[in-house]
Amino acid sequence: MFLSAVILALIVGALAGGGFPRLAELRLRWLPLLGIALALRLGGLLLRPSETGLPIGWIFVLAYVFIFAWLWRNWTVPGLQIASVGIAANTLAVVLNGGQMPVWGAAFSAAGFSPSAIAGDPFHRLLLSDRLADFVAHGGLFGDVIPIPLPIIRDVVSLGDILLALGIFWAIVYSMTRPRAHRHAALALGGAASRPAFLTSGAFGSGVPYALPDRAAERAEPRTGGASLYLRLVRNRQFSLLWVGQAVSLFGDRIHYVALAFLVTTRGTPLELGVTFAATAVPNVLLGPLAGALVDRWDRRRTMIACDILRAGIVLTVPFAIEINILLVYLAAFAIATVTLLFRPAKAAVVPQIVGESDLVTANSAISVAETA
Repeated sequence: MFLSAVILALIVGALAGGGFPRLAELRLRWLPLLGIALALRLGGLLLRPSETGLPIGWIFVLAYVFIFAWLWRNWTVPGLQIASVGIAANTLAVVLNGGQMPVWGAAFSAAGFSPSAIAGDPFHRLLLSDRLADFVAHGGLFGDVIPIPLPIIRDVVSLGDILLALGIFWAIVYSMTRPRAHRHAALALGGAASRPAFLTSGAFGSGVPYALPDRAAERAEPRTGGASLYLRLVRNRQFSLLWVGQAVSLFGDRIHYVALAFLVTTRGTPLELGVTFAATAVPNVLLGPLAGALVDRWDRRRTMIACDILRAGIVLTVPFAIEINILLVYLAAFAIATVTLLFRPAKAAVVPQIVGESDLVTANSAISVAETA
């Protein structure tokens, strides 16, 4: 999966007019730490616990910790922030399983593999239990649970793997197309005019590879073709972090609705299921006209953070609430929808603060793409 992400990033970067030599100019810190991590990972795969008596599992844990430390040290490189979150999720799954990555048996079969395919693998282990408690206790949520049943790239990956691949893709494309990169006009989708000019240098001091965007320079830049405008958003670190974070959050929201429907269906009646989802619609009718006016009085960033924390806390109470009384589930559904109603205008209002006026339409389009997908 990671090799595919690298190849795709190189192709996209070249088609966008980026330069391969610019990758060599990227200043990454603590590279020996990454080399040690890869050596530990390779050594763990080659060694056998029965033959060496070594704690092979904790060698894998140590390798993940080193990779995370390396990514964290290069935090200012756009894309590696997302890769850090992916590695952290994978590390948690490995730690909960004593140094092995859990693979959901159902996903393993769905991808077209048989249990024998994992026999003798010192790093992966199958989760075959049908009990939800066992699945959660062994970090199944962060393990390999997403099947890819396609020839050549057949695999089972984790959410952390997807974030890691996305972060690597983003870092490569950004590095190839950032200002002062060697460009190939014949391959540039937006032509010579698409060269960005809104990043400043040295804002974080010497030795830091990237800086935050200069809003005045960005607004002075002429408008270019649609493809180059999206690349400009990729180069906007603040917007990219917002977009990726919201894409992951929206994915979780959709899973929540499916899980809520399943939970109420198995524990209640069709009428109770209908009332539950009716409770999610009521806030839009009663509070919709007031949400924007309220959010305008508050700090948008703090409002978004507070809303997400509140929603997470309320969602965690649902499995316990249904054991007590279905009325508590109605209340939780109403509360989640209300908090979401306050979050949306805050997100819409913060976008013009982190992108230039010329990029605002493209930014709103990119957000709509994530929501629709």
